[in-house]
Amino acid sequence: MGYQINSPQGIIIAKIDSFGTLVAQNFIVDSLNHHLTMDFLWGNVIKTTQGHYAFPAIALNRGGSLLLQIDNNLQLKSIFEFQTPDDYTAIDEDMVELSDGGFMILGRVQRPNLKHDGFVRRIDKHGNLLWFNYYGDYNKDETFRCVVKVTDNRFVIGGGAGPNNNDPFGLRAGLWAIDSNGVVLDTWVGPNEPNLILLRGLLPTPDGGFIANGRTYWGEGDWGSMVQVSLMKFDSALQLQWLQHVGPNNSGYNGIYDMVSTPDGHYIVAGERTAYGDLSLPSDDWGGWLYKFSEQGDSIWSRADNAPPGYDATGEFVYGGVGVLSSGSIVAGGKGDIDDKFVGWVVKVTADGCMDTLFCYTSGSEEPAWETGLRVFPNPATTFAQLDFKTSMPANSQVAVHDLAGRRVLMEDLPEGSISHTLHCRFY
Repeated sequence: MGYQINSPQGIIIAKIDSFGTLVAQNFIVDSLNHHLTMDFLWGNVIKTTQGHYAFPAIALNRGGSLLLQIDNNLQLKSIFEFQTPDDYTAIDEDMVELSDGGFMILGRVQRPNLKHDGFVRRIDKHGNLLWFNYYGDYNKDETFRCVVKVTDNRFVIGGGAGPNNNDPFGLRAGLWAIDSNGVVLDTWVGPNEPNLILLRGLLPTPDGGFIANGRTYWGEGDWGSMVQVSLMKFDSALQLQWLQHVGPNNSGYNGIYDMVSTPDGHYIVAGERTAYGDLSLPSDDWGGWLYKFSEQGDSIWSRADNAPPGYDATGEFVYGGVGVLSSGSIVAGGKGDIDDKFVGWVVKVTADGCMDTLFCYTSGSEEPAWETGLRVFPNPATTFAQLDFKTSMPANSQVAVHDLAGRRVLMEDLPEGSISHTLHCRFY
C-alpha cells in the first residue's frame, strides 16, 4: 500500500501472491477530488472480523481524517470521515476493532499553541462518532502512537510526552490504560537513564501482558541525534519486566514501524537502520531492517536490505510493514529510493531470515553482516555467488555450502591470501 503522485493524489492498494507476482491493484481517490494520502510513519492496516482491511487516511486539502475499509478483492466497502471537535487536523496513528464491530482510533493533533495532544475517538460499526477525548497537558507535547486491547474494557495506549517534541532530552515514553469510555485507569512513564523517548508499537502476549517497541535517545553525534530501537515486555498492570536496546545507535533513522507475532511464539519487527560507519558511503548494513526476537527479548536473527543487486540505492530503504505467511515465511514491504526515484518494494524471506536456503546473512548478534567476516552476493544466486572476505584467507582454507538439512552440497579450496572468491554452480 502506498500513494501515487497524480491529479488527484490517491492511495494505491496492491495484492501479490506468495511469489511476488502482482494479482490485483486499486487506486482510491477522494470523492471531492482532494488529495488523499497515508504513510507507513503513521498509517496502520488491520484485518477486521468481517474479513475486511481497515486503515486511516487524510484528505490533505481539507484536513479531514478518514477510515477506509476494503474487501479481499481490494474494493472499497466503506469510508468514514471525521473532524476534531475544534476542526484541527488530526493524524490517526493506530486503531483497534471492538467486539461490537466499531473501532477505537487514536493519534495526535496540533493545537493553536503548536503543541500536540494525544486523542482517542470511538466510533460504531456504521462510522458514527460515540465520543472523542483529548489527553495530556495543553501546554506540553503528547503523541499517541499505538494501542493494544487487553480486555473489552481495558485498552493500553503507547506514545510519548514532554515539554517540547523538538527537545529529546525532555521527552519520555508513556503508557495510558483507559476503559471503553476513555477514562484513564493507569499510566506509566519511561525512564530517563537512558532516555526512552517514545513507544511506537504494542502487541499482546499470552500471559495478558504485552510487548512494546520504542526509541531511546543517546545524545548527539557526528550525524545528528543518536537513536536506538528498544524492545520491552510489560505485564497487564503496566509493570516493566525487561528492556532491551537493539541495533545501531548512531543515527536518528533507526526505527521500527511494524511488529507481528510468529507461529513459533516469537516476534518480528520491521523498520529501518543505518550504517555503523560513514553514512555517506554505500553499506550492506543499512536499509529495510527485520529483527526476530523471543518473548524474553533474546535475539534470534537480524537482517538489513537495500536495493536489489544491479540497482543503485540512492536513498533510504524502509520496511513499513511485515506479515507472516501460513508457511512460516516472512513478507516485508515498504519504500525505497532507486536512482533518485521512490519505488515500492516487497521482500520475502524464510522463517530463519534467509533470502534463500544456501546463503544466509542473518545473525543472532548485533554486529553488522560484514563483521561476520563474509559478504555473499548476489542473493539469491542462480549461476554464481561472489564471496568477499574481511581479511585475507590463511593457507588450507576451504568454503563449504550446506543445505537446510545439513548436507554438504559444495566444497572448494580457497587460495592463500585471497580476499574474494567466486562460486560457479547452479543453485536449485
